[in-house]
Amino acid sequence: MNVLIAYASQGGTTARIAAHIAERAQAAGHTATVTDLAGSPPPPSDDTDLVVICSAVYHRELHTAVQRFVTALRDALEDRQSALVSVSLAAALDDDDGLAIDDVDAFLDLTGFEPDHLAIVTGAWTPSQWDEATRIAIGTAVWRAGLSFDEDRDLTDLAALDKALARWW
Repeated sequence: MNVLIAYASQGGTTARIAAHIAERAQAAGHTATVTDLAGSPPPPSDDTDLVVICSAVYHRELHTAVQRFVTALRDALEDRQSALVSVSLAAALDDDDGLAIDDVDAFLDLTGFEPDHLAIVTGAWTPSQWDEATRIAIGTAVWRAGLSFDEDRDLTDLAALDKALARWW
């Protein structure tokens, strides 16, 4: 199987997750190509069997580069298997994934994209990269989750992601 992993990342967590997905695809005997959507990515080639789109979520929206990619190539994406990996802090801060699912639903409604597979993944907690307004905006959720503004932490549950990936190949 030929797998294209297309991603958009701001702080680097989604890029690391895309690389992890490529490693798992290769370990399962598949060919994997990773492309950063920040540039001008090519459309999936005719021999691409699965397109995995990984997007960081900022301010309750999936990355604009992912929105552009999916909107421009929606027809090509419908011709093959596809998966969406949404990477957000909301997945860690919301007990029932409600906010994270709402963010994905809004993206799917906006783009008309209908992926065959979906994974909602917790990203990294990186308060060292945030401005004061961002800290204030998520302060209550931080307090409820028992997280600290004093240290960065990678909260990504790669084992859960690997279980999803095993179903996609």
